Amino acid sequence: DQGAINLLTAWITQDLPTRESFAEWQIAEFGSPLPPRAAPDGDPDGDGLTNRMEYLIGGHPELPTPPSVLKIQSLEDTLRFDFSLPPNRSMVIETSDTLLPGSWRTWEVEGNSPIFPASGGPRTLEFQRSGASGQFFRGRVAAP
Repeated sequence: DQGAINLLTAWITQDLPTRESFAEWQIAEFGSPLPPRAAPDGDPDGDGLTNRMEYLIGGHPELPTPPSVLKIQSLEDTLRFDFSLPPNRSMVIETSDTLLPGSWRTWEVEGNSPIFPASGGPRTLEFQRSGASGQFFRGRVAAP
């Protein structure tokens, strides 16, 4: 059908050209993926974010990045999560009761699913607070 053709055409002509692989990012930031400072687990600026995470959040690997790209507001009956990501990135909110490794799980609320928009920029997720008392939250950033 024409709607499907238009969607696929837009994906090929608009979304795919804006996608940057990690290797392309390494070349843009370091001139090559080979120097030790360009390694995925490297942290040349010492800000606690690996190169892989800098790539995912649109940070600068050799300039310290603020400690959190996710801002959380607790309103009367709503939790609001504000963040900004580059194109083709998603953030899913995870929750834990204990902060222990392995205790994190995707927060099961409507709208909290991975979406990879072709345009970057600020985003907001809002959820009703019901059942959120005593919970910890974090954002999990991913690329397709």
